[in-house]
Amino acid sequence: MNVSKALEIADIGGVEGLCGVYPTAARVLADEVRFLRNRNVLASLIVLEQAEDEGLWFESKTATEAYLQAELRRLTAAIEGNENEA
Repeated sequence: MNVSKALEIADIGGVEGLCGVYPTAARVLADEVRFLRNRNVLASLIVLEQAEDEGLWFESKTATEAYLQAELRRLTAAIEGNENEA
């Protein structure tokens, strides 16, 4: 069973019904949640590393450098959940 099918079943019967009636779907969703949490933790660790890297936060001298830094800041804000600060 794929994730989209499991989500469709969960949407129809609710999570409680999903676990009791569709244990395979519940396992698929649990696996996907674990995967996404791990990916989020990894992305957050990379953001922390990049925040300390002075080579990424220098004063830009060209439009290209300024653009790349702006996009890096936007990505960092999105990962940290601060989209309004980008």
